[in-house]
Amino acid sequence: MAGGRPTPREPEPRPSGCAVILVAALLVSILAMVLWLGSEFLEVPTEAERRPNPTHDSMTVSWTHDGEAIRWYVMIDPDTGIQYVVNDRGGCCPRLDRYGNVMGVTSDG
Repeated sequence: MAGGRPTPREPEPRPSGCAVILVAALLVSILAMVLWLGSEFLEVPTEAERRPNPTHDSMTVSWTHDGEAIRWYVMIDPDTGIQYVVNDRGGCCPRLDRYGNVMGVTSDG
């Protein structure tokens, strides 16, 4: 049939409205279950647990650009008596007074 009309295609089968709702509800319930189970395994540490040594109180807190806290402590060397400023990221330096002298050193003489 060169000049005739083409045969019409049959419409593609589509899922019913009930099937679409059922699949959507199933996906939402799976997502909710994953979020709920995920929250069970994520434990947020308390403020006391985040401190490196809960027996020492920090002098102050510095905040990094991404919002993490760096706590500063004063530690005293038991042998020399020199005071050191230490942070929980590993930084350490001698503590100086306003004149640049090392704090904690006493002269016996």
